[in-house]
Amino acid sequence: MSIFAGVICLNNPTLKRIITDEVRTNFKDECGTKDIFQHSEDSIFFTSYALFESNIRSSKKSTDIINGNPLFENDFADKSCLEQRLFETLRSARGVFSGLIYDKSNDKTSIFTDKMGIRPVYYYHGNGVFIFSSLLSVIQKISVIDKSLDSLGIIEMLAFGYCLSNRTQFENIKRLDGAEILHFEKDEISSQYYWDWKNIPINEKVTVQDINDLYDCFDDAIQLRLDNSEEAISFLSGGLDSRVIASKVKQYVKKLHTFNFSTSRSQDNEYARLFAESAKLNHNEKTFETLAFPNWTQLIADCVQEPNYGISNNVDKSNIWSGDGGSVAVGHVYITQDILNALKNDDFTLAAKIFQTHTQTFVPEKFLTNNFNKTANLKLTESIIREMAPNQNDSGKAIYYFLMNNDQKRHLHIHFETMGQHKTELHLPFFDSVFLEKIHKIHSRDMLNHKLYMQWFQNFHPSSRTTPWQTYPGHEPCPIKVENNLTYQWTKAKNKKWHLTEILEIFQLLRNKKVFNFFDKKKVYAAFILHTLKLKNYSYLFGKIAFLGKVLKE
Repeated sequence: MSIFAGVICLNNPTLKRIITDEVRTNFKDECGTKDIFQHSEDSIFFTSYALFESNIRSSKKSTDIINGNPLFENDFADKSCLEQRLFETLRSARGVFSGLIYDKSNDKTSIFTDKMGIRPVYYYHGNGVFIFSSLLSVIQKISVIDKSLDSLGIIEMLAFGYCLSNRTQFENIKRLDGAEILHFEKDEISSQYYWDWKNIPINEKVTVQDINDLYDCFDDAIQLRLDNSEEAISFLSGGLDSRVIASKVKQYVKKLHTFNFSTSRSQDNEYARLFAESAKLNHNEKTFETLAFPNWTQLIADCVQEPNYGISNNVDKSNIWSGDGGSVAVGHVYITQDILNALKNDDFTLAAKIFQTHTQTFVPEKFLTNNFNKTANLKLTESIIREMAPNQNDSGKAIYYFLMNNDQKRHLHIHFETMGQHKTELHLPFFDSVFLEKIHKIHSRDMLNHKLYMQWFQNFHPSSRTTPWQTYPGHEPCPIKVENNLTYQWTKAKNKKWHLTEILEIFQLLRNKKVFNFFDKKKVYAAFILHTLKLKNYSYLFGKIAFLGKVLKE
């Protein structure tokens, strides 16, 4: 596990000292430790925290820092290739990672991320200063930089919970795109991309051999991420993605410890337990009254340290297997036939609007200020369209590219942003780039609604198919009879209970003055009164206000 941050400041030693001190302080606060690597000379300073020394290498010629596990091909296993053949070396990588190289001889700094941009790197450039970090919080807490808000970024965050493209909520703080290398040299920034997902050739038909090859590739992705331990730890929900991970990992370890975090008497909770019994897993569960998008990694990081779960000290507790990415990458969640039809007719606007309706991705315009209330959703639609990139042989890949490059890239934000606290890495085989390349070659029509997923699923160990699993509405159903009295993840709660504590929390939110730069104060207070009197449920509105308030406060 490693994270890094750095500052390059030309021709202004005083400013460099101020920013360096703040970066150093912010970074230590996030890591909760003083045991960090630091390098400083002339105009450059950078710092890193790593559990393993192999993530950092410094010599007279260069300093390299790698976050995550790139999984380079054998020919590129020697890290010296990073400086000598950076482009080719990164193309050979199939893992989730980010990193930096400081070439001292040329006074050149390069930062980069994996092919999907899953592992984040943020950067700021202005007034002769270049700041970069794998933690957004380290940059946004710096007092002397321009942190003007990006209005489009805020609109996107209100709708999706994250920004699209390389945006953040700040105009001048950006995030690296997937497969991007950013070079900083003599106060100039240049960018290059070492991989292109847009023009991967499409197979016209899916054969049995294609399905088998996909299974073998996934098996390879699992084996590449295994260590020599006879035990491992994994998330296990009631769905398919974590199930296929657990099924494969269990093939290669004697004991697999699985953890489920959900509400009691839910499909998520019950189906995970049933599968764990069938597959003979060492299963653990923690139930909650409600579970609204917590920091999942922090939950499991805390649990694995508790002695009552019986995990031996021989197990690497800092590496956890996760099924993140499977539902979108292989199941084609959020994509419908109507969207594909619109894209086939080159009607990107209609495709974007169908997608927004299907996913209920809108901004509450009528509660926004006059600056936003008539154009917010129009700008949102236009932003989605700009992020679509059709393949010449499959127009439907446009929406798939949008989701993989945005939804999936941002989905693990909390995990990566809090790495300094939970100090945990995730094994993410669904984001293995060789596996994803094979998925990209399959035509969109064959991927819809978990159609291909279910064909692929037949290759897994029989124990994975003997107990029910949770499915998405309208997707391939589970053939096993399920209990009707279990709560379902995608069923909206009825007869909401109203609590005084909830109302007081909402009132506290409305005291954040920055919120009313975007929301109309009178309309929001009117909604608050109706909500308090139980005349109308505005939970969705206050959920977005709560989210925005948190973003603006940080």
